Amino acid sequence: MVSQCHSQWDQVLSLDLFGDVWSFYKSQGIPISIRFRLNSVWLEFHVNELRLNANPRNSDDLPFFEKFMLNFVHDLRISANNILDSARLENDNSTIAMGFELQQETEELAMKFQENPVGLFCAIKSCLDYELEMIKLKTGCAPPPPTQGTSGSMTPQNPLSVTSRYNSLGSRLHKVVLTSTGQPTHIGEINRIRLQMQDTIVELVQLRENLNGLEVDIHIASECNPRNGGVQTEVHALQATWNQKRAQLIEKVASLKRDVTNFTSHIKNAISQISTFSVELIQLIDEWKIEQRHEANGMGDMSHSLDRISSLVKTYVTGVVELNRQLQCRPRIEACLSENGENCEAVTQIVNGFKAELDQLMYAIVFKTFLVETQPPQILRLKSTIKQGIKLQLLVGSTIIPSSTLAVKAMLIDKLEVEKLHANKMYIPKPSIQLTHNEMEMCNENEKFGTTFSGITLPDKRKNADQKGKGQKDSDDQFVTTKKYCFYFSTTFSAPEMSSFTIWTTSLPVIVTCHPSQYADAWACILWDNAFAVPNRASFEVAKEVNPESLMKVLSSVFKLQTRRQLSPLHQQFLLKKLMGNHVGQVTWQMFFENKVDCCISKRPTPETSKSKEETQRVTFHSWLYAIKRLCESASKDDTESANDDQPKPLGRTSTKKERKLPKDNTTIPCYWATEVIEGFITREHLYERLQSKPEGTFILYFSEAILGAITVAWYNHRDRKVEKFAPYEVKELKDHPLEERILSSDHLKYLFPNIPKENAFHRLRDTKELIDFKWDMMRKGYIWHTQCQVAQPPILADRQISGSSSEYSSCPSPYSYGSPLSVSSAQSGCEINTSVQGLYASSMDFQ
Repeated sequence: MVSQCHSQWDQVLSLDLFGDVWSFYKSQGIPISIRFRLNSVWLEFHVNELRLNANPRNSDDLPFFEKFMLNFVHDLRISANNILDSARLENDNSTIAMGFELQQETEELAMKFQENPVGLFCAIKSCLDYELEMIKLKTGCAPPPPTQGTSGSMTPQNPLSVTSRYNSLGSRLHKVVLTSTGQPTHIGEINRIRLQMQDTIVELVQLRENLNGLEVDIHIASECNPRNGGVQTEVHALQATWNQKRAQLIEKVASLKRDVTNFTSHIKNAISQISTFSVELIQLIDEWKIEQRHEANGMGDMSHSLDRISSLVKTYVTGVVELNRQLQCRPRIEACLSENGENCEAVTQIVNGFKAELDQLMYAIVFKTFLVETQPPQILRLKSTIKQGIKLQLLVGSTIIPSSTLAVKAMLIDKLEVEKLHANKMYIPKPSIQLTHNEMEMCNENEKFGTTFSGITLPDKRKNADQKGKGQKDSDDQFVTTKKYCFYFSTTFSAPEMSSFTIWTTSLPVIVTCHPSQYADAWACILWDNAFAVPNRASFEVAKEVNPESLMKVLSSVFKLQTRRQLSPLHQQFLLKKLMGNHVGQVTWQMFFENKVDCCISKRPTPETSKSKEETQRVTFHSWLYAIKRLCESASKDDTESANDDQPKPLGRTSTKKERKLPKDNTTIPCYWATEVIEGFITREHLYERLQSKPEGTFILYFSEAILGAITVAWYNHRDRKVEKFAPYEVKELKDHPLEERILSSDHLKYLFPNIPKENAFHRLRDTKELIDFKWDMMRKGYIWHTQCQVAQPPILADRQISGSSSEYSSCPSPYSYGSPLSVSSAQSGCEINTSVQGLYASSMDFQ
């Protein structure tokens, strides 16, 4: 009977199965040392959890595997560092060698699976599965799965939160770099050895001078009177002193060589740790960039702090600069060894190798820390100016070049240039669209080295527009609206003791439009790119098909960001049904962007509209959804950004000067949508379900499926036992007479679902005088005030129904009606107003 074990690995060891599983680990390319150095319960729990909750074949689940690999490699590095730290304190060389071996295995593993985190997970999972099979063969039963509550060296509940990673990396950085607290550090030890070598070199120089002086004295004394006994005695005394000094010299040279060996060993160790820190810092920066991209869609809060990363980077750069300073003693060491007949070629090669490694580390971190802190609007308009500030920051700048400035230039480049740029980092791209006011200077301000671009102006046409013949147009307008660009910012970096080189960074993808009709397409492309970009992409690659739930989460976040209300589960269910129909599986880009949706036309039909023309007006899902989003956006959230506005709005767009002069949308729809007065998205089945059991006069406001960007009202007719609706209201109709006026003047509408009196849900007209003025104004416009409600269908809708959407228009008044069906009549001047009126109706000529 096997004793109770805390983990699967404990049973492997207790059952003496180590030899069996070792060969399998080796075949999978996984070092068996990870099972000794990592918390076995933590590893087993998270592999099993990931096995249950993520699919290696699903691209949407890739972030889970990336996070697993990041945590896995990070903990192995911490384990190796802890082994080395404890071994150095105890001066245990065998354990030090073990620590270095674990470090090497960790870096090899990280390099091997750098581009394939799923492969690492699958390899480890296969090893754990093999352990389980061996245990079953040995005992006849499998061990219970590990639970998250088991204690260990890691914290299983949250093994590596962002804060703990910052703290861990910061503490390890301070162990290497000199600190102001006076505590011993690795670079402090290197500095001590360097000072000791300098003292030894000074002593060697003095000994060499003494030896040279003694040699001269011996030569002079020997030539004066060789037969004189006193002279011979003096010569022997000088020779003895010379021999003594020579022995001291030899001993000091040997001591210097030992110090050089110790010095280079410490430098190598420090560079190895600095390299590990570089990988971790770059991972933090990459994660920050991913979060920044997701934040453009409103997806969660930024867990990473650029200020915290900047602080870590500055400590890191201080360490690299300090190591470079320590290597400046090389010429004196070489000269001293050469004077004493020692070969210094090995020292030269080693130190030059260290210098090259440090330069490479510095280049990598400088290049990676040139960031776009505040992204530009991702939908641009030709012949417009970007008022929103585009903030750039060089995290290492204030540490290396605190008093200098760097000139930065911005360009707009397309996909082809981006691919060339990623293939060759030294490539200088060509601008795809010429910009003006696109040069700034970066400087140190408030301990941040950066600049803000404001006022970049786009031209009135694309670069290749002049290459077309006169009168020619783009044959494929969709190609224009889906073509992605990005901003390319570059500068020449120069720092002390470093040769100058070009560094650059790029923004999130942007789309350049030339007409408002392209905004919906541009919005859809940017939304998809921000949410479903391929990891480590070289250009603008995105996933072609995604998980439906993931897409709904993105849309919900976008609505919350831009309309102040997220989509409910019922809304998401409705949208999925509209998007996918009866299709089962993944949502494709074609469904989202290209396929036409049912029961939706772009404009209200007219009597002259033919059925064939109606079909051509059917719109895509993203166009229909974009129109609703625009309807729900508050007028205060204008697309044109203020120059002093520090809040980034990446999904916003630039506006032309002419557009900025137009009056803003003053409908009350955004307010009522945000406060959930408007239900929004709902199916006919849910409408019937909700309304048929409610008191008469209960109504629901929801978005039209038939008219693009319109809203309508539905109520239940208890007499006919059916749901009736108004013809949808478009924005242009709601600007003159807001939604609340129409609802309040419709006497048969009494309660907002479920049971809210409409007077409480909507704003009433302020007083009776205003109501009377309103009635007279309506009469002057041709409206007639009726004394009782009539049930009739608008003549236009009675003649022919809209294809695929007849139920939405059955028995519905004109969109200009204030609640009751219309009556065909004309207003006569001087007609009387009955004070017991119950509704305001429009003539049939208004519904065109």
